[in-house]
Amino acid sequence: MRKVFFAILLMAITLSPFEALAQNNPNTLVVWAKDGSSSVFALTDKPNVSFTETNMIITSEKTEIDFPLEKMDRLSYSYDAVDIHDLQSDSHHVRITGNTIVFPSLEANSKINIYTSDGSVILTKSIETKGDYSISIEGLKPGIYLVNVNNLSYKIVQK
Repeated sequence: MRKVFFAILLMAITLSPFEALAQNNPNTLVVWAKDGSSSVFALTDKPNVSFTETNMIITSEKTEIDFPLEKMDRLSYSYDAVDIHDLQSDSHHVRITGNTIVFPSLEANSKINIYTSDGSVILTKSIETKGDYSISIEGLKPGIYLVNVNNLSYKIVQK
């Protein structure tokens, strides 16, 4: 299975300049999962793609994400007309500003949890009133953390 995936990846890399011309200068890298979901990365963030035995890792200045190879279907380029700044302005998404995680527009009774990579809970916060909340991550040791808010999970890397 790994040999097939790498053969497809090699073909995609070889054909990618032609695909770029055909799509009029794509600006995103799209990772497609076998379940039909996809993750989009702006090429302006200069994503770096690397592999381990079991995962594909995409790293940029802003993020690092691991994709299990057995769940991946394909990689492609696309022209996405949505500007990355428009996505960040959405008031319902968690964002990191400096050493602070910002949780805009949380509803009352929301719950925020931060976990270490080994599953230990390092922070639990219950939100009692609707509003914007922020949490400092300045004291976190370098490592990978999972932030869970209202059943949505975000992976952050503290360097």
